[in-house]
Amino acid sequence: MQIQTLSFGLVPPELELTRALPTRCEIRDENVWQSYDQTTLFYDVVHCSQSGLVKVFMPKLFNLKHAFLASSFLFDDTPIKIHRLIEGRQFDVAVFKVVSKPNIFRVVMSKNAEVTARVNTRDTTISDANILFTMSKDNPLEWIKDWAQFHVRQHGTDTIVIIDNDSDTYNLEDILECLSSINNLKHIRILNAPLPFGPSQGDCTHWSLAKFLQVAMLNLGFWRFGMRNSVFLNLDVDELLMSRKDNSIYDKIRQKPFGYMTFPGEWYYATDRGQRPMHSDHFLYCTDDKPCPTKYAIHTDSILSKLALKVHNLNYIDRRFFKSKDDFYFLHCRQISTSWKYDRSSGNTKHLQENTWARNKLEIALNQTSSQ
Repeated sequence: MQIQTLSFGLVPPELELTRALPTRCEIRDENVWQSYDQTTLFYDVVHCSQSGLVKVFMPKLFNLKHAFLASSFLFDDTPIKIHRLIEGRQFDVAVFKVVSKPNIFRVVMSKNAEVTARVNTRDTTISDANILFTMSKDNPLEWIKDWAQFHVRQHGTDTIVIIDNDSDTYNLEDILECLSSINNLKHIRILNAPLPFGPSQGDCTHWSLAKFLQVAMLNLGFWRFGMRNSVFLNLDVDELLMSRKDNSIYDKIRQKPFGYMTFPGEWYYATDRGQRPMHSDHFLYCTDDKPCPTKYAIHTDSILSKLALKVHNLNYIDRRFFKSKDDFYFLHCRQISTSWKYDRSSGNTKHLQENTWARNKLEIALNQTSSQ
């Protein structure tokens, strides 16, 4: 059970250089500059002892690319050249080959401006694991606990990885204490990412192109903690994965030839108890609602694991070809939200029906949690 750190670095202020918005983005609200990441050069530096590779995960470089590539790179004062620059849609990765694990990574830019960071190591203690991953900010701890507890009891989750986006209402130790009370968890990893999340739809056009952190953390989490023979399940705190046939998603993924599956989501609404809604209250649905975009699980040894992870599917892969046909889907709990995007505090304005089967599932998985 560990709290770990990101080794991030910022563009030196003396360069007077900031990241420009993507060219396709047109500003709708000047508040975009409050949420857009103009100054982070890289998010984390991670060494893999098995491959001898060091990966530096970065927000999309855009206009910073030339300055970065023109820099000198050193590991423990030993100069080194970039082996490969992997350029994604929302993040980039600089790959280096080293003989042994370095301790310090240095980027010497123009005007001798330096960025220095400690080198982290891939977590080799996590293998043969059933991993549940999310990114969170200020979600109440009881929500986080219920979300984790549900997947431990229903699917056999034994490893939780949470990237906390610098929550204001509690600290990392509080998250760790909350999850440590759950039985059958072998590994808990909590990391803080005190970095801009990115703009919303009201800030600029093509806003998703300007959101780097979530997708970068997803791929970083997979690389840093998704070791051999493990299954990596990507769900938000307001999402609960259901199985109509009482299957474990981890077992099913291990049986799949490609080790990958997507599953649709359905909006569910909370019954009104006159207090803060919980996951177990979300058993009401509306037949008029459209399905939510898919989420997925992937085996770390899958041939598809070489592709970049996105929020709802893998890059370059049509999610429909790997969709769960009649078993897995996730409950998207409408009122499990801090309403950071838009107000989700109410939802009972529609004609709602009760899903008795889902209600029983939630009660069985979560009734012990609520009594703790």
